Amino acid sequence: MSEPTVELPQLSLARYFDLLKRRRWQVIPVSLLGLLIGGIVAFFVPRYYVAEVYVDYYRLPAEVQTRPTEDPFKFVVDNATILIPQSAGPTIKKLGWPESAVPDAFERRQGEREIEERIRVVDINPGQGRGYARLVVTYRDRDGVRAAAFLNTLVATWMAQQVADMRRGTELQSEQANQRARAALGEYTSINRELTHLSAQYGFERMWDEALQREDMRIREASMKRQEERLDAAHREVAVLEQQIANTQRKIDRTPRDFDSSAMAIETRFPAGSQEAQWFLELKARKRSLENSMGPAHPDLRTFRTRVAWLEKELSAAFSSEELTENPKLKEARTELEGMQVALAAAVASRDRLLDEVAAAREEQKRRADAAEIYFAKQRGLQEAQDKRDDARKQLEAALDLQQQLDSKAPVKQVAEAFVPKKPTEPNIALVAGLGCLLGLGAAIVLILLLDVLRGTLKTVDDVERALSVPMLGAVSHLETLEERAKTVSRRRRSSLVAGAILMSAVVLVTTYYVAPHRLPPFALNLLSIVLGG
Repeated sequence: MSEPTVELPQLSLARYFDLLKRRRWQVIPVSLLGLLIGGIVAFFVPRYYVAEVYVDYYRLPAEVQTRPTEDPFKFVVDNATILIPQSAGPTIKKLGWPESAVPDAFERRQGEREIEERIRVVDINPGQGRGYARLVVTYRDRDGVRAAAFLNTLVATWMAQQVADMRRGTELQSEQANQRARAALGEYTSINRELTHLSAQYGFERMWDEALQREDMRIREASMKRQEERLDAAHREVAVLEQQIANTQRKIDRTPRDFDSSAMAIETRFPAGSQEAQWFLELKARKRSLENSMGPAHPDLRTFRTRVAWLEKELSAAFSSEELTENPKLKEARTELEGMQVALAAAVASRDRLLDEVAAAREEQKRRADAAEIYFAKQRGLQEAQDKRDDARKQLEAALDLQQQLDSKAPVKQVAEAFVPKKPTEPNIALVAGLGCLLGLGAAIVLILLLDVLRGTLKTVDDVERALSVPMLGAVSHLETLEERAKTVSRRRRSSLVAGAILMSAVVLVTTYYVAPHRLPPFALNLLSIVLGG
């Protein structure tokens, strides 16, 4: 027959509550000890006076641009959170604190950092649509008067720095706006001078815009086309007259030159064999050749005509004007030819004049078109320069307006001066003592539960029933003997003495740390410095 196995008690919340109820005389002293230690620690921790001041920031810097969904003063708050503590150095220098007179730069900076760590900036009205930011600036120090004086000077120094930065920004903005305005004015003047020159040279109307100028160019182009059409008509007129003259010349060449006197009379007039008779016979022969066998393209036509003209001249000198008369048709044709030649000369002169005018007009039109593009570009550049001037003027006016606002009303102001705290507010003794009590209670509970788990014994009837497989028939109450009672009293007395010794040791160590820390060993001094934050 196998022996029954014994199971350890099962873990349960009810069981632990019952355990704590039975061990309450162990939990309560430890909790009270933690409360006492916490109160003693809070009493001996350095006391700080906390001064506070409210600062309102009404206007954003000009360079800050935010979206509607963002907090407009977030940049200002973040900036103040960083810059206000950084003003601690100049502040302690103004107040003449000993920390500012430390010769070693590293130690002086460390002292400034310790002061900066005791400065706190809190934004108490964050939001998207707010019109101003209200900041609470606090500073804690062991001296209340010193805390209030430092905080007032700190905030005043930071506000003065903010206003000075804004003023420098507005002065820089004004200077930049003036430079842009001067540059735009110089550009405007130069472009305006060039436009005046182009307008005087090409006849552009300064009051017209680009659309009207282009319409005027289209009208001039149409006039140019009409002038070219007149030139084409002059070319055609000259060609027609030249053709008519050529036809008339051929008609003259083919018209006979008859003499009024008969050939017999002429022959009897000059003796046979005389020079005049020979000329007369030669004249008749050449005229017949001209009329019958020589056309306009004959190579000897010009020579024959020259010879006939010379013979007629010589014979005319020999005859009287009444005896020799030219053919009337030939005379009419020559008169017509002379009129055509005069008309041709006039048409050629008109055509040449029109040709020169059209060539000059074409060149002028090309130059005007090129100049027009330059003119239009200059007009646009003039407008851009004017816009730059206007923008620079607006920026200058905005900068001057901001300067006037800075002179009349600062964008950041202190709501009220920090007052001297009547009593120290840090640390909170009740809070520290309460935390000590809670820590002691927690330590006691953990210790009791840990001991109960490690011992693993049967403590109640339920533990026995769960551990053994046999039923319980009855239970006998424990009867405490005088010896056991004496041991219990002795054990409790020893626990009280140990707790009191620990408490007194803690009190002595804390008191020594604040009164005469040089008497403590280095390791104890360092440990207390870490625990107490001194």
